[in-house]
Amino acid sequence: MSKFLSLALLCILFNNCKKDNPAPAIPKAYTYITLSDVKAVEGEMVSDQDIQFVNPGTVILYKTNKNIYGKLRITDVDLPNKKFSLEIVNYNTDGSELFVKNTEVAINIESADFDLDMGLKTNFGEVASDFRWYQIGAIYFLRPMHSAVFYLYSN
Repeated sequence: MSKFLSLALLCILFNNCKKDNPAPAIPKAYTYITLSDVKAVEGEMVSDQDIQFVNPGTVILYKTNKNIYGKLRITDVDLPNKKFSLEIVNYNTDGSELFVKNTEVAINIESADFDLDMGLKTNFGEVASDFRWYQIGAIYFLRPMHSAVFYLYSN
């Protein structure tokens, strides 16, 4: 009987330890990321940290300054011509797709502001802007703006 109790106690302790350190989730392919996935990382989203981006395929989950949840993927980067392409998906509160847009953005000089709610480049510093792309050398950064928050899902 004491062996049984010892074994049961070890199983309980082992299960509790496993729950403290769950295995990291394997990132889903962009197509399969849902509103639930975006909301699941909301507590880890940042508004005060720039995200360095260099590769097509980078995926960022976000909540805009208008509280719209979504995902974006960098589909192409043309550094010499200061252009990049995005695929943007915004979600309705029921998880259905509110807005899907593929867009190319030309960056004038070294930076550009962008509104994820509309999928459009905005005027510099405009309140509707959710992020600013800026360049230092051959590296681009994304900076959340005006209470928008981001989570780097894959790079």
